[in-house]
Amino acid sequence: MNGLASLLPSWLQPGDGRPPAQIEDEVREELQLHLDLMTEELRQSGLDDEAARAQAQERFGDVDLLVRQCRTIQQGDIPMLQRVQTVLFVCLLAGLIALGWRVAAMDSALTSMSSLLADAQAQLEDLEKIKAELNAATDNTDPSLSELTPNAFQEMPVRLQGATTDRSSAKLPKVFCHTTVKTWGPGGYSQHPLQIRSDDLGEIPANTYAYRGNAYAVHSTAIKPGYAFVSQYHEKRDASEPCPALSFELPKSTVVRVTLKDARGEPFSWAKVVPGSRETPNGETHLVYHQGVLNAFGFVAESDEQGFAELNWFEEGDRAMIRVLPDGGAWTEAEFDVKATDKPIELTFSVNAEETS
Repeated sequence: MNGLASLLPSWLQPGDGRPPAQIEDEVREELQLHLDLMTEELRQSGLDDEAARAQAQERFGDVDLLVRQCRTIQQGDIPMLQRVQTVLFVCLLAGLIALGWRVAAMDSALTSMSSLLADAQAQLEDLEKIKAELNAATDNTDPSLSELTPNAFQEMPVRLQGATTDRSSAKLPKVFCHTTVKTWGPGGYSQHPLQIRSDDLGEIPANTYAYRGNAYAVHSTAIKPGYAFVSQYHEKRDASEPCPALSFELPKSTVVRVTLKDARGEPFSWAKVVPGSRETPNGETHLVYHQGVLNAFGFVAESDEQGFAELNWFEEGDRAMIRVLPDGGAWTEAEFDVKATDKPIELTFSVNAEETS
């Protein structure tokens, strides 16, 4: 069944089949991360903790409503135009099947094939005409913005640029930047990942979009083997406001060796490990949006059969947090202090391996 579904067009693919409660939990965790990021940014701007969290909550809006909207998007909500296309596609498929049965009953194979091709071509032309009429009926695009995006009446381009360097300000090329763009628009809150890599000169060139007259935010985490990850978060109230430069200064990392065990002392074998956050001695906090990094370069380590893993994401003196996904289980996390030592750090989790599944 999964093989057959993979042959369908993208707009016929089924939505996320997981239970709604599981999706809501993940979405709520993601939204909480962004709320924490916004609170941290306001706190660094001079507000106290209570005022920063209250203002962040006011900006963010109704979290429960956002969770329901994100869950609906995750499970699949096909727009009207795509539904019309689905009906047309099914009608076309039924017509082709009917024509195939008619061909089998005809005396002349050559005549039957010509008729089939002619009918199919006519139906395809009709389909294209209908699609063109539907596009024309829903096209409210401002002519001055017609070359920007397919939906330029609502969207505006946002340019992301900056540089990746080391502590000595020397340019670092080929640094992977896992970026999440959050937008607020006519359809409510949404977010999408953007994978960026700095070029040979350490420059960051990228483009995204936001909705005219609405706020947007960009969270980006830069990582490169041998360096501790660094993150930035920027929020703007309107898409017309340019995003500040994404300038990352990456420090050298310290190799950390950890042994992952459950509450009974049994190893977490073959577990996926990703960075969660690092708090530096001078009070800076750098975060990783972990839900989107399992397939991202440089962000994933794996424990061996004995639960041993080697991590290369943190700087000596950091207060580190990692998230662990046991084989067949659910996310759990642990914190520790990063020290220069060859002795593995033993991390014990409050659940047993089989309880995470």
